[in-house]
Amino acid sequence: MTTSYRGDEENRELVGMLRAAGPVTVHLDVGRGTKLRVARFSAPRLETGATVTLGSEPGCDLHLERPLGVELPVDTVLYLGDSDAVLRVGSRKGEEYSCSVTAGGRATPGKAITAAGIDLGLGTVNAMNEADFATAGELGVEYAMVSFVRSAADIDRCRALLPPEVGISVKIETREAVEDLDAIVAASDVVVIGRGDLALQCGPEHLGLLQWRIAEASAAAGKPFVVATQVFESVLGRAVPNRAELHDLAAAAALGADEVMFGPETCKNPHQVEAMAAAQHVLDTVSASGVRLRVDR
Repeated sequence: MTTSYRGDEENRELVGMLRAAGPVTVHLDVGRGTKLRVARFSAPRLETGATVTLGSEPGCDLHLERPLGVELPVDTVLYLGDSDAVLRVGSRKGEEYSCSVTAGGRATPGKAITAAGIDLGLGTVNAMNEADFATAGELGVEYAMVSFVRSAADIDRCRALLPPEVGISVKIETREAVEDLDAIVAASDVVVIGRGDLALQCGPEHLGLLQWRIAEASAAAGKPFVVATQVFESVLGRAVPNRAELHDLAAAAALGADEVMFGPETCKNPHQVEAMAAAQHVLDTVSASGVRLRVDR
């Protein structure tokens, strides 16, 4: 569950519903403010080949919710959402950037902007989410899930804001986190591979190997390992997951994943019950088979 779209009272009611449903482990995502988002667009779609302006000034085609904290070099690649559209930085005038659209797509307010290879300086803890760490304790969840960690020191700072009974689940989704992986895994309680941003930061061609590496590091440290992002995303438009997704889920389970995290598959999906039943069937089948890919645990 997340603090981004619900108030404290709504989250309190949700925790009560989850506890009533049976024995569950609850993670509270405290990632507010760790992404830079587009507040509004001048058009409902970005067209390939078009030139658009980006910035926090009111007249920009892509009006950011707050100013950029860093300067973007020319030719910086910008991803809108999970590669829903791709831009390339051309020139800058004051706080406004002129960008070419290299891959068009829908322009939906609230989508995040990711700059390939550039830390936008938003921080794991910021003014928007600092109070959410205390909320995790008040709600009685087992874990606070932290985003865009770049070093073990980030985890230490988060832990200082949490009551001792709340653990930390850490999303591995930045290039810096991969570079400091062993120390981050050692400092965390649960390890989550955030495949969406990790692919944008490190390149999609590296994602499969990185998932394997993170699974091995988690196993070696005795830490639970969670796979997240686009697990069953095809069910947003159909009732049955596609074959690649079924294989991906089975491979994650055989790799030793302790949990699988779903997103829009369960909150924007008319087939959510059927999708979760299919996922559970895959996980039960792999578990019963005894098949395990080589990961030392």
